[in-house]
Amino acid sequence: MTDAMPPGSIDTEFADVNAIRLRAFLDFLHRDHPDADPVKNSELAALLPEHLDRKQWLPFDVEVPLLEKLCQQYSAWSILHRVGREVISDALLYILPHNPGMRTVSQVIAGIPAFVGYFLTLPVCRIAVVSGNQYALEIRYGQHGHANAVDIFFIRGLVTGVLEFINVETAGVILQELPLWPEQIPESEMALLPQIAWRRERTLLSIIVPETSVDNRPRGHEPISLTRHQENARELFVRQVLMRSARLFQDRRELVTAVEYLNMANDELERKIKESEKELDVARNIQRGFIPGLIPDWRGLRFDAFSRPLAGVSGDFYDYFTLEDG
Repeated sequence: MTDAMPPGSIDTEFADVNAIRLRAFLDFLHRDHPDADPVKNSELAALLPEHLDRKQWLPFDVEVPLLEKLCQQYSAWSILHRVGREVISDALLYILPHNPGMRTVSQVIAGIPAFVGYFLTLPVCRIAVVSGNQYALEIRYGQHGHANAVDIFFIRGLVTGVLEFINVETAGVILQELPLWPEQIPESEMALLPQIAWRRERTLLSIIVPETSVDNRPRGHEPISLTRHQENARELFVRQVLMRSARLFQDRRELVTAVEYLNMANDELERKIKESEKELDVARNIQRGFIPGLIPDWRGLRFDAFSRPLAGVSGDFYDYFTLEDG
């Protein structure tokens, strides 16, 4: 039998959800409902962690039920969508500088699974191109975790935040398939889910970046008009910092690669110099052995000697002379 954990403490051995989501949700909840105090609710207080920071991760089986209870208690399901749109900046600040190739709309949209993975480890996401301006985001769960309204609304908010970041003129997000029953979705959110296929094996979101006007877009999705979301000075500054960070990271990576190649070439050159010096020493020793150190001065006997530079010489060399007396 294991000891019960004290209130406010969470076992993070199997942590699957970035604590940023819960922290941002509580911030929005206090902003929209100043009188809301989950700590006063004994059932909720037992689930709330004492501290939340950017490096903390929470178990899926703890964080998701807690958010479900908070949404039901305060009718705050719409906050999940806003949380996704808000916290996407954390993923962008972390991922984009390390992926300078994300410079076009299609490249950023292709990185949506990485953005989801920055916050949630259990959903398996895959992005596919349906047409030139339409993409499909498929979400499945493996042996751990399960589809739930919290993740669905949060991921939809993340996708909305990504579309706002890439600053397309108009964009849309459509929930097409859900592995849930209609009863598992709060009534307040059902109006945002028209023409949806229920009880499927996956969650499927259609992402539309239309080239036509708003009036010609397919019906049944949530429009995002970026003209209603003018960038303020802070957002513009953050965007410029991200773009500059991406360029600096690319330049730094190219410089590091060039330095590594130069170090490798330098090491190879030093190795060849040492080998050449060693071969030259061997050759000189052999040359010195060809001529005796002391030549006798015998009358009637003459010695002729000459030398040539040698390279790559090793081993022992012998020569002999045949005299008249044998």
